[in-house]
Amino acid sequence: MAHGYYKLKFAESSWPVVTCACSILADGTAELTLGGVRGVPWKIRVSSDLSHSPHELRDVMDDHMSAFTEDDFWHDIRADSSYRRRVAATVAARALRQAAARLLSPGTEQS
Repeated sequence: MAHGYYKLKFAESSWPVVTCACSILADGTAELTLGGVRGVPWKIRVSSDLSHSPHELRDVMDDHMSAFTEDDFWHDIRADSSYRRRVAATVAARALRQAAARLLSPGTEQS
C-alpha cells in the first residue's frame, strides 16, 4: 500500500480550497478522499492505472460528480462550487501520482 496527499491553497497561510488523500490498495485500486468539494469528505475508488492518464481520471470523476445536484457541492468565500468541481480531478491526479511514485520507489514508507 502507498499513500499520497495534495492540497490546493491560494496562499501559504490560507485554508485549503480542495484536498485529496490517496491510498493505493493491494488489489490495485486507488481510494481517493476529497475534501472541500462537497459538504462532507467524498470518497471514491478508481484504478491506480489512472495515475498515468489524468484525462481518464477527469472523465471518471466527472461521471461520479454527475450523480449529484448543484446543492451537493461546497462553496464559500474562497471558491464557488463550479471552481471546486473543475479543480477536483487535478488535485486528485496529483495525490494519485504521488502515491503511485511511492509505490514504485524503493526505500519509501509503505504499509
